[in-house]
Amino acid sequence: MKGKFITHLGFAIIAGIAGTIVASPVLAQDSATTVQAPSRLSIGDAARIAARNSAPAQSARVRVAEAQARVQQSRADMLPSLNAAAAQFTRTLNTASFGFSLPGLNPNGQIIGPFHALDLR
Repeated sequence: MKGKFITHLGFAIIAGIAGTIVASPVLAQDSATTVQAPSRLSIGDAARIAARNSAPAQSARVRVAEAQARVQQSRADMLPSLNAAAAQFTRTLNTASFGFSLPGLNPNGQIIGPFHALDLR
């Protein structure tokens, strides 16, 4: 008895979906167009539409799109990449901050600079 109830319930749900689809067609009315009659929808078509629009089917489509994005990211990692950087600055140095004395420079510290540097990488 329980199996028949579930079968009838499933049939009622599919029939309800089919009735909703047939009863509420999109009727675009323009000054130059006429109203179209609703198209017929079989039970099989209604079941296919319901299966295609079900939550598990939609989540499966989302998972497929995520997997395709991961594949695309993995392939992008294998492609060559090009990075560039440039910096220009002016600097002065105090030799006392080195912590040791250099030959030819004042051991108490000496200001060197300003000098310009360009760093291209």
